Amino acid sequence: MDALEDAFCYPNPTHTGEITFKLPARRVVIKIFNIAGEKVFEEILPDGGLWKWECINSDNKKVASGIYIYILTDDKTTKTGKLGIIK
Repeated sequence: MDALEDAFCYPNPTHTGEITFKLPARRVVIKIFNIAGEKVFEEILPDGGLWKWECINSDNKKVASGIYIYILTDDKTTKTGKLGIIK
């Protein structure tokens, strides 16, 4: 995968407490927001590829069930998407 536009996450929605992101093999910044627009997580992924989010916030606590918005950014492109967590 070369283009950030082709990035995706699975399973979506999830009830397992883990979501895998398939990303291009380069530096990507991922930000995850709750539906109220509050940032719950951010990380710089220097190598891209497959990355697993354990459905935790920046304080290392499990996030609540609901809809979340993710923003992926590389040097050229930004991609947004939605993901669902079911507990």
